[in-house]
Amino acid sequence: MPKRLIAAFGLCFALLAGAFAVACAPQVDTGNYVGQWELMYGSEEGLDTDSIALAKSLGSSAILDLQEDGTGTLDLYGEVSNLTWTATSNTEGNLKIDGMGDASMEVKDGNLSLYDSEDGSLTFARP
Repeated sequence: MPKRLIAAFGLCFALLAGAFAVACAPQVDTGNYVGQWELMYGSEEGLDTDSIALAKSLGSSAILDLQEDGTGTLDLYGEVSNLTWTATSNTEGNLKIDGMGDASMEVKDGNLSLYDSEDGSLTFARP
């Protein structure tokens, strides 16, 4: 009987310690990410600020929309792709765009940048 009591006490202690660790872990502020972001520039040819401004003056834009539930869309000049995203910290996260692949995200100086595995990047700002 004492062995069972010791085992039960040990299990309870482990569960309480785990719950305490989770409760004390720093929380990620997803508000840094959630909402609409407008493309400012990118690393690919044709995604410089002048080309993007011209497209915008003609009524075309590129919008990244991140929802609180970890889903969203990327509208690149009328071509809309669904996506999922997760924030790993208040300034970094990951994004998976359907049909395009994975990207890392970084929020810095009021901008949100996406980086792919081939050193391509897109930088967005709040509209």
